[in-house]
Amino acid sequence: MMTSPLVDESGAAFAMADLGDGPVLLNFWASWCAPCIAELPALGRAAAALADDGVTILLVSIDRGGANKALPFLETHGVAAARNVKFGFDPRAKLSREMGVRGLPTSFVLPSGQRAAWRFVGPFEWDEPEMLEMIRALVAD
Repeated sequence: MMTSPLVDESGAAFAMADLGDGPVLLNFWASWCAPCIAELPALGRAAAALADDGVTILLVSIDRGGANKALPFLETHGVAAARNVKFGFDPRAKLSREMGVRGLPTSFVLPSGQRAAWRFVGPFEWDEPEMLEMIRALVAD
């Protein structure tokens, strides 16, 4: 699970394993997905709120245009400069297929070791106190 490579902003390939064993909130999105765009600011705020908990936020765009298509949306919505956010681009949707993503947005909360996952389908207010506490509980050792 989670072996398909992604591409970063510079075009270099990386895999989930390159993020280390820490907890990850993995979000699949696309620039043409209105609910995805709507939740981007909340994901940016959640990243800042969860930084001290060691949770990495990885936003994975499945746009066919890769970083050239997705980065302008991330910049427009204030997420490109967010603290503790990493970006991955999956223009051929290999990782999203591997993860069983059927609709967007789809997010996974992966605890340390990344061997288990909780799936969330649809947009969420990731920065709401109740959601932040649930994420912290899911990734707690």
